[in-house]
Amino acid sequence: MKIPSSETWAYLAGIIDGEGNISIVKGNIKRPNFYYSGYVQVGNTDTRLVYWLEANFGGRVCHESRAKVNSKLKWYWTLKDCSSLLKGVMQYLVLKRAQAELVLEFRKTVKPNTGKRGRFYKSPPELIRKREELWLKCRVLNKRGVN
Repeated sequence: MKIPSSETWAYLAGIIDGEGNISIVKGNIKRPNFYYSGYVQVGNTDTRLVYWLEANFGGRVCHESRAKVNSKLKWYWTLKDCSSLLKGVMQYLVLKRAQAELVLEFRKTVKPNTGKRGRFYKSPPELIRKREELWLKCRVLNKRGVN
């Protein structure tokens, strides 16, 4: 990835604030313990935006099934290894700065991927508690609906 200009970081921050999601998710897929993952995601019906994001910042693009036959497809760009990106947009974020700070703190608790598939390491209880705390805080910030 080439180093983006300050204008590009500001533009990206506006996209994330308006169309994006910065979050920590908690899951349990055929494992005895929960796993946590931090990511940045942008959704849009215009493929030009999500493919621009993929070309400039990595990640992956996918789409969701149509809710109705006559509705447009919604496309998503997702970036899981998002520490560098969040550091780049942090000073420009307005609405999602708190979520970005939590995800950056969460990313510090994650070991780099060793490339060995199927090998899961048991995290110490204090690390699991820290991840759970960060997940809960992020969940509150991302909650929809009336306060």
